[in-house]
Amino acid sequence: PATSSIAVSKASGLEVTFSTELTGDAKDTDIVGVLVYDSTKDVFIAATAARSAGTISATLPAIMAESDAFTAWLVVVSEDKTISSDQKKETGTISA
Repeated sequence: PATSSIAVSKASGLEVTFSTELTGDAKDTDIVGVLVYDSTKDVFIAATAARSAGTISATLPAIMAESDAFTAWLVVVSEDKTISSDQKKETGTISA
């Protein structure tokens, strides 16, 4: 999505917000996916939501800890999986 944010914290877990604005080939039924890699613990988590939802939330595994380094990728795929967006990549550390 054109505008999005990714927050990873022990207190609230994974919180992704993204624009529901439809441009180009976008549809409400598109699937927004996020993949988070904790490079400190070598753990992945993944979650998805329909574009129309505007948010993705997920609980972090207990092994993930405050100050672990992470990389997150966000991508949008059409419902029939024939069209995908460029991925957005963010890095950071897990907050308290």
